[in-house]
Amino acid sequence: MSLLEITKHVGELACQKDSYLKSIVTKVVRCDKVVPAATNGKKKKGAAPEPEKKDAWEVELLDTVIFPEGGGQLHDTGNLTPTTPDATPVHVSNCQRRLLSCIHTTSAPLDPATEVRVNVDWLRRFDNMQQHSGQHLLSAVLDLPPYQLETLSWGMNATEAYVEIGRKLSEEELQALEDRCNELIREDLKVVVHTSNHVDDQGNLPADYDPEKGTVRVVCIGDLDRNPCCGTHVSRTSQLNAISILYTTPSRGPNTKINFVVGDRVRRTAKQSVGQLRKLGNKLSSQIDEITDKVDKLMDDKKDGEKREKTWRQLAARFEAKKARATLASHGKAFIHASEGGIPYLSEIAAEIGEARDTGVVLLVCGDDANGNEGGPVMVTGEEGKVKELAAEVQKALPEVRGGGKARWQGKVGKWWPGDVEKLRKLVEVDA
Repeated sequence: MSLLEITKHVGELACQKDSYLKSIVTKVVRCDKVVPAATNGKKKKGAAPEPEKKDAWEVELLDTVIFPEGGGQLHDTGNLTPTTPDATPVHVSNCQRRLLSCIHTTSAPLDPATEVRVNVDWLRRFDNMQQHSGQHLLSAVLDLPPYQLETLSWGMNATEAYVEIGRKLSEEELQALEDRCNELIREDLKVVVHTSNHVDDQGNLPADYDPEKGTVRVVCIGDLDRNPCCGTHVSRTSQLNAISILYTTPSRGPNTKINFVVGDRVRRTAKQSVGQLRKLGNKLSSQIDEITDKVDKLMDDKKDGEKREKTWRQLAARFEAKKARATLASHGKAFIHASEGGIPYLSEIAAEIGEARDTGVVLLVCGDDANGNEGGPVMVTGEEGKVKELAAEVQKALPEVRGGGKARWQGKVGKWWPGDVEKLRKLVEVDA
């Protein structure tokens, strides 16, 4: 009988039969080099260079303690070490189900029939187990009164997990949900896995998983919950330690995602959150419980400052416009330079000049060319023919400027160089 014929399929893997098994000795069934996906060779303008792709191999084993991604649970990582003396461990960076097969992505090839010791990254595995079992518990409580809400989807990443439900919950409902889940954790309910051939247990299987050739696994939490699942789970709810609902986010239509952490992530999240709050408090010279009030005051001060800035900007715009109207009356054209304020300020000046520019032309420039500073806007406004003529002169004086418009031409200087502002000033004031 060939190795392939006795290979364990997904559903009967060692990691699924015993979630706490950290290592086994098995054999390599096959090993194929990963062929990189073909690309068209085109890169987006300004895109960062792609990192050099390292060679990788796909390895299938007789059995494994490395779980392939599935059921919403992240894949395990680990290593494969030939059992020969002084063998070098081969890193497993990914593990995926392909129909009924479990495929490990490795950093080096391994010959078929090689005996290897498979080690799982236990810290990652146990973290995944806590989040996944925690999701089952959370969904089970949501299924029951007073919520009676089906879990529409769930997912997890390296920092938190979520369940998606059909409506938004109030703060009181969320607190009661978290409290009930933690009560059930303290009750130390058994979590057991059964295999099943019932049709009712096959409804949530992936479309490409054949239940007749594979194995349907059902995870039960005491008498509370029974759900088909391929993942790895804790053996008792007490091993979840605690669950914390962090926040909710709106999803499709009326749906809501409840974002949560379970087990060791609760402790890590609390530590990180308090650490960040302490840093923020130090920057604000505040205690943690004073941060909100301090931020509110800073926001109010910011709004007051913006109002004052707007008032002064309006006064400055009127002053510049008044000078420009006088220059237009005597020379038919005017130049205005502002070191800051951008397009909003230049537009405000142009509006204040009003009809006085209709028979002349005004060149407005914003930026500081003293030391090769970041660029800024250029605006030409006035009678259409004169705007077109002066805009052409601007682009001739500073060839890198790009812009467009008729009665109001607007362009942008990418970078100011010493003397650039003076070049533009001479376009208007040379005949003055």
